[in-house]
Amino acid sequence: MVLNFWATWCGPCRTEIPHLVRLRADFPEEDLTIIGISVDTGRSSQIDALLKLFIDHFGINYPIYLDGEQKFSAAYDPAAGYMRFVPTTVIIDQQGQVYDTHFGLSRNAAGKVDPYGVLGAQVQKLLDGA
Repeated sequence: MVLNFWATWCGPCRTEIPHLVRLRADFPEEDLTIIGISVDTGRSSQIDALLKLFIDHFGINYPIYLDGEQKFSAAYDPAAGYMRFVPTTVIIDQQGQVYDTHFGLSRNAAGKVDPYGVLGAQVQKLLDGA
């Protein structure tokens, strides 16, 4: 499972979303679940409309949930009690354990921004070991 914490106002999140869309398209649903968790805050009606625009604009093909009060997000950054960094991407293995956490855009060994390559390789490694 890939959990991606993001916000509409976050530039790096906008860069990462197309990589997640591609990742969702390239792995069978029975092998990979991707869930987006928006930490946007504001009036519910405004945020709902903004999220719909983002989903449509980016062709997001995985579920998006709003965690504006960061009740869920806080569990992944308990020291702060909220999600300090977006994007934050958490890879969870088949046993429900956190396999890896990426703060900011994932970079490959050469230091190049490559969320699709890095996350895809980690997902594939977990699948191969299953």
